[in-house]
Amino acid sequence: PERYGKIAIKKMNTYGYFTNSKAWQKTEKKALVDMHSVHNYDEADAILQKLIKVAGGKHSQIVTTKQITTETEHYEEPTIINDNGLVTIHEPQFQGNTQQANEYANKINDFLFKRKHEIKSIIIDLRNNNGGDMAPMILGISSIIPDGNILSFVSPDGTSERISLKKGTINAGGASIDLNHNIKLTNVP
Repeated sequence: PERYGKIAIKKMNTYGYFTNSKAWQKTEKKALVDMHSVHNYDEADAILQKLIKVAGGKHSQIVTTKQITTETEHYEEPTIINDNGLVTIHEPQFQGNTQQANEYANKINDFLFKRKHEIKSIIIDLRNNNGGDMAPMILGISSIIPDGNILSFVSPDGTSERISLKKGTINAGGASIDLNHNIKLTNVP
């Protein structure tokens, strides 16, 4: 567990956005000392959970196997409301398995395909969405997103990784998703 913790701290130091701060230096130093007395992975994770908030900010976290299992068991699918052509798509956070990722993305994709001629405008509702695997969330609404580079992740050293969408596929995310329909809705606000 101690070696695991030290490797994780090294990764945070490399990729954390806020590792140039005095708060990081102080917290990292204490965490390295505390890692000497851990007896199991739970104790190491407790130290790392506090540290990662300093390294990466409020949206950074360590996701344990137990949490992934719990979140998969509590999978929340997207909801869609069609009010006379004004479509509201609520996309909750996603951290499920591959089958759930396909269900999530294709629920939205199927709706947009089947109702494409009656849709006047679309609202994407991301309330209470804290993130997770972005692939099902993006691919579900990919018919309203132009193909090409859609976002980038920028590392503290300035290097970036472009995330792109092309013909119903995305080069990021954990799940492998096969969309039922590869369509583009144009001129839909």
